[in-house]
Amino acid sequence: MDEIEFRQDGIAFLEESFGGLNTSEFFIRYDELDDFEIRVNSDRFVRLDELLTEGDDGYPRLNLTALSDGDAQIRKTESSKRTQETEQKQKTDAIGSSVSLDSRPEGMPSVPEVESFKTGTDERHYERLKNNPDSQPAVYRRLIRNEGEIVRRRFDSWTERHGFDPTGGSHNASLLILDRVTKEIERHGRGDDQRLVWVGE
Repeated sequence: MDEIEFRQDGIAFLEESFGGLNTSEFFIRYDELDDFEIRVNSDRFVRLDELLTEGDDGYPRLNLTALSDGDAQIRKTESSKRTQETEQKQKTDAIGSSVSLDSRPEGMPSVPEVESFKTGTDERHYERLKNNPDSQPAVYRRLIRNEGEIVRRRFDSWTERHGFDPTGGSHNASLLILDRVTKEIERHGRGDDQRLVWVGE
């Protein structure tokens, strides 16, 4: 998560995803704060004027990107008053578990050179990856690289929220490019619990 914004009726947790291409928001009303807990880790001090800023609406914001070498985690407390399974799943999916604060598109490594392809689909998706930084395989590459490792369930949820179809053929084809063509990711396990691990560079 990148910023915490205090609003009139609650707190918004703002998170950049896909290397800064999109921003997601997770909102908690003030009367629901006892249902959640947050942990922020950082290895250094930061000046308060860098950490605390004011938004366009006049409300204060905590700028967590100032803690560039840390991470933040928010989760429901075990003593939460809400027990409905669907509501808990929605809130968990909305923010994810642990999100790297240093999730920026700068410094992406060059796409590895590949000369031969098993299928025409591989070649087409590779060309999209190499020539268009906003293409589906390029966005997926940036997300997995920035996260280092991500569970498939969470990955699919993020892609769907940002306009991609996790049930479509192009979704899996984009992952196959990174797995068997550029060999920058590995997939461990199967189904929703499969882990996508960055092994490039």
